[in-house]
Amino acid sequence: MNKRLLHIACLTALLTTQVFAAEEVKAPEAPAVVTEAEPPNDTTIATVNGQQFPLGLFRLFYAERLRTARAENTPEFQNLAFNEFVNIIVTSQDAKTRGLESNPELAYALELQKMQLLSRLVLEQTASTIHPSDADIKKVYDDQVAKLDRLEYKARHILVKEEDEAKKIIKELKTKEDSSLKEKVDYRSYNFQFLLNGLIEHTIYHLGQIAYIHKLLN
Repeated sequence: MNKRLLHIACLTALLTTQVFAAEEVKAPEAPAVVTEAEPPNDTTIATVNGQQFPLGLFRLFYAERLRTARAENTPEFQNLAFNEFVNIIVTSQDAKTRGLESNPELAYALELQKMQLLSRLVLEQTASTIHPSDADIKKVYDDQVAKLDRLEYKARHILVKEEDEAKKIIKELKTKEDSSLKEKVDYRSYNFQFLLNGLIEHTIYHLGQIAYIHKLLN
């Protein structure tokens, strides 16, 4: 492991231990698996050094944690994520005490994250409100290509060497049951269902961009 990362990890663990020993941290158990009656987002999930933190903040952190870890929503993982969440609170509070909040680089980083989130939100909102036809999308594409004063390159990803081999794979896929989606992808930690969901989400993201451009042009 990188020595600097190991050093930071040790400092984080030490700092967390010291702050917890010195200050009172009040927090309920990590939220149970989602039930029918969910508490509202403004419910206090933790009080650390007198500062209250809402459930909505943890839900956002937990959703991102599930995605990056490719984990299942279980009570064990919720407890793990909750402990990480509290550790982040403790160390961030200490950073404020040390005056690190006034660091110019932090302001730039926060502004960049805000811009990225707003960009994603407006694309998602636009994609949900307009529904261009295939003809509309093709017209926008053709119009843009006509304006380009450059060569157009067509790229392709060759997955198999021969066309017959590709046809054989297609034929085999048509015989597969839905249960095969639970099988693991070779040399990866996820299954085919996760892979296909990722491809669909990626496609939807770019469709949102196309829809947004179409709206601007009209």
